[in-house]
Amino acid sequence: MVQGQLISELKEKKIIDGKELIPTESENQNYYINVNNLKNFINDIEITDYNLLFDTYENKVWQNGVIVHDGLLQRNCTSIVPLDRNNNIYTNTNGNADVVFFDKDGKYISTLNFYNNNPVLKENFPENAELVAFTYWRSSIITNKFFASAKNNYKCKLCQSTILKKKGTRPVVNINLNDSEEEIFLKLASAYITQDCDVYFETGEYRFNKIFELINTKYDFITAIELPIGGNCRYFFNHSTLISECDSDSEIVYTNQSLFGTQRIGFNSNYELHDGHLIQYDNIYAIHDEGSSANCYYKHVYDNLIVEYKKGKHVQYLSKPLGCGSNFNADIIIQNCIFKTDNQEVSDVSWHFNGNADYKFTIINNYFSHHFSLDSNVTFGEVLFINNSYKNDNVFANANVIQFNNIKRQ
Repeated sequence: MVQGQLISELKEKKIIDGKELIPTESENQNYYINVNNLKNFINDIEITDYNLLFDTYENKVWQNGVIVHDGLLQRNCTSIVPLDRNNNIYTNTNGNADVVFFDKDGKYISTLNFYNNNPVLKENFPENAELVAFTYWRSSIITNKFFASAKNNYKCKLCQSTILKKKGTRPVVNINLNDSEEEIFLKLASAYITQDCDVYFETGEYRFNKIFELINTKYDFITAIELPIGGNCRYFFNHSTLISECDSDSEIVYTNQSLFGTQRIGFNSNYELHDGHLIQYDNIYAIHDEGSSANCYYKHVYDNLIVEYKKGKHVQYLSKPLGCGSNFNADIIIQNCIFKTDNQEVSDVSWHFNGNADYKFTIINNYFSHHFSLDSNVTFGEVLFINNSYKNDNVFANANVIQFNNIKRQ
């Protein structure tokens, strides 16, 4: 993984030749930075979280384009960094924070305000703004560190990217057997936020027991307590076994817990899962593929997986290996997979659809221990269903079946 670094660290390592005068409150209070050198470096960087780029100054604030001392001793400010004009700016404050805009030469333009965790919209950026800095109240940040992001973190709002991403590349995120459960969660959240990452698991067995309680209590996931997948990332399990055996007694947790999921978010949800054995003990799903009727397109790929659900004391009528709800438009590819469940009340894999769904399913060479089911009362698109073990008689009643060749297996 390419770890994010502060601008100060990059300068110390002579990766960039930034020249900066530490801000003072002398007669000339302007904040100087070699903007050209900084922008030349940033030219190759896709901005995800601004905190990967800025330095922080304690008890300092931006005031009319000048850094001055905070007499209240309650606020911090950041150095100037390049602005991503194509995306809103999101933050983890639950109170006020300022976004300070500068032109290409570092000349102050104006200040806008975050309020109640609402983003500063790109439509409101000053026309000639190319640089940005921040001031925030330390008491207002929700986590232990302020961040401002060019990416919507959605339900991962208390997580941040740690990946410095070069434009046109797919960063590699390595997950290791000796990583803690929380470290794995944070790596997955960072990849999800950064987007377009390739996530590789060291081959072996991973057990997830305590992390789901922490995802709820520390990271404020409520309706979808699961390890995050999405962001156009590809996940390569390298024939590892991943076991979810959540031991939480919290009703909020065990009624909403799955091993992997999109946090009920259709946007920013493309993903591929390859070459793994995923086991969910009790609770809801091994994989929760939920688009929440979002008006968007995504593509989900399930390739060479064994996905199991094993029922326990909190089993629900929904509980299964792969449980899915639609957005408006999607391509779903399921190939060379095995789905198994001992919850005989339900299907191994199921989808429910909103009334405007337009889906294309490519389902080839899979084994279902019970059956595969789709809403029978909604027209939802096309199905290519070849060399699979089972289908319900009416499962494709409202679909345009492009090709069907089914083989029963025991």
